[in-house]
Amino acid sequence: MKNVIKVALLINDTPVPEVVARHGDYLEIFTRHLRDSVESYPDESVRGLELVVDGYEVREGKFPEVEGYDAVMMTGSASSAYEPLPWITRLISFIRDLITDPSKSHTKVIGICFGMQILALATGSIVAPNPAGWELGIYDVDLTPCGRDWLARVLGGADREGKEVPLLAEGEVVEKVDAGEVVKREQEVLHRDHVTSLPANTELLGSTPKCPVQGFIQYYPSSSPSLPRKIHILALQGHPELIPDIVNRIIDVRSAKGVLDEPTTREARERVGREMVGGMGVVGKGGNKVDGLNGLIGRGVVGWAVVQVLLE
Repeated sequence: MKNVIKVALLINDTPVPEVVARHGDYLEIFTRHLRDSVESYPDESVRGLELVVDGYEVREGKFPEVEGYDAVMMTGSASSAYEPLPWITRLISFIRDLITDPSKSHTKVIGICFGMQILALATGSIVAPNPAGWELGIYDVDLTPCGRDWLARVLGGADREGKEVPLLAEGEVVEKVDAGEVVKREQEVLHRDHVTSLPANTELLGSTPKCPVQGFIQYYPSSSPSLPRKIHILALQGHPELIPDIVNRIIDVRSAKGVLDEPTTREARERVGREMVGGMGVVGKGGNKVDGLNGLIGRGVVGWAVVQVLLE
């Protein structure tokens, strides 16, 4: 097993000031999310793993030399991936080269929200405004077999051959669980754009009524068709790094600016407050516990499943 995991974080935005003041910038938010996921991982042998996250401000033209990194991860952004901005064009070119150059294939690529949409564009799909409107808050995600297999690596449930895999929940073995039920109401989403079709050579993770492509995986070509197949690309439309307090502050700002109308704002606040399952407690900026925010997905099953990809 690895002793150190190194992640290059491509930073595509700065949170609103109200979020920065309470929770820090995206480098702090993502680092905290990943470290919480490592420290609460069901397999206790993983919890002592050293995690290194280096940030690169893509909008300033800063990109990593990927040699030596286990993964490149992309943050979300208030920008749209299809905007013809020079920094976005450079980012798409960088990602396209990263995922197609055989000499760089050892580096896994993970995209969150805007990052997923950049991956879609780099692999030949289309990103556009969603005619169904915003997804803000916690949504049920209807998992595909691929999505269930991915979560079964840390949760348990049935694998592709129908065999039961033991569930690990916060270090304890539980007799049985359906991975699809555990993830129910577990996706914190915050987006207006969407990927219109599944990119070539990828497998769909899950869907919502408003957004058919909630995530996708690309396996390494040499992977075995049976589980576990090693993952090269992981793309998630939802935000495992976000907690309700962050989402509420973003809603406050966008509502005050008129970006969100009253019905959208009201629904978003109701969804942010929905109960979530399968998670751990949350620690805010400076190590202070954030009261009332237990059971959050970023520090639970999806966070663990992201860590599992980094460990492969």
